[in-house]
Amino acid sequence: MTDTPMTDATISDATAQTEAADAQAPAALFDSFTPENVGAFANGELNFGQLLGLRAEEAYGIAQMAYNLAENGKLEDAAALAEGLVTLVPEDPYFHALAASIYIRQERLEEALVELDHALARRDDDIDSYVNRGEIHLHQGDLEAALSDFRAAIDLDPGGEHPMGQRARMLVAVAKVVFDGVVEHRRQAGA
Repeated sequence: MTDTPMTDATISDATAQTEAADAQAPAALFDSFTPENVGAFANGELNFGQLLGLRAEEAYGIAQMAYNLAENGKLEDAAALAEGLVTLVPEDPYFHALAASIYIRQERLEEALVELDHALARRDDDIDSYVNRGEIHLHQGDLEAALSDFRAAIDLDPGGEHPMGQRARMLVAVAKVVFDGVVEHRRQAGA
């Protein structure tokens, strides 16, 4: 790669291109604000992202950015992106599950439960969301709800091939050992 010297002409051309793009950007943003689209949005036929002209591949690109930020420990930034996606495209279960996974890392468990409920209401075959929700229930001491979610995940993975299905099986086994130990301890204490 060669370095191109910055001249007054180069700077002037770059400035003109930037100004032209800036002048078009607001128009492009509002191109989708047609009376038909606004009406469709008002009737619930379009989500806010669609009204703004956000394409699915752009939304999933933002989701990938949020995931990468979370993996690099930038949880606040990741959460902000995930929350934006949930607002813009609320019917997509993946964005709710993504927000939940970030909230879990932030120990915002009640908010994670809400997002997992939304994700599972939109897609009831998401093994990961069942296991994540089950683990939160287990952490909160709600063994019945936890086991229900783990059973749902196991039922969706009858061959035991999915890593989260395997995790659900392991957590059920651990819960059984703990429960049996508690029952035995109480039996011995009462004897």
